[in-house]
Amino acid sequence: MPRLSRHHSPDLSPGARRTGRRAMPPRWHDMPSGDQAPEDAIVSFDCLLQDTRKVGTHNVLIRKVIDIRVRLDGHARLYVDRSFVHVPTPPASRGA
Repeated sequence: MPRLSRHHSPDLSPGARRTGRRAMPPRWHDMPSGDQAPEDAIVSFDCLLQDTRKVGTHNVLIRKVIDIRVRLDGHARLYVDRSFVHVPTPPASRGA
C-alpha cells in the first residue's frame, strides 16, 4: 500500500494554482506506522489498511487507527468553498 509522504505533496495547493501564490512547504512528523503527517496538523490519525470495498464508483478504505497525535495549540482549518478557513478552537476543548 503506498504511503502518504512529503514526496506525494504537490508543489502548489489548489488555491495557489488559481492565484499563482506558492504554499509554504509543510514540515512532517513521522508516525509509528512509518507514515508521515503534517507537523502543524491539529490532529493526525495513524492507520493501517484493513480492507478495501468497491461501493458504486468509489473505493472505500477500511482502516484501523493505531495512534492519534493531537496538538493543544493553534486552530483547526476547514476546507470550504475551495479554500481553507481557520476555525477558532475554544480553550476548554484543548484541555486548558
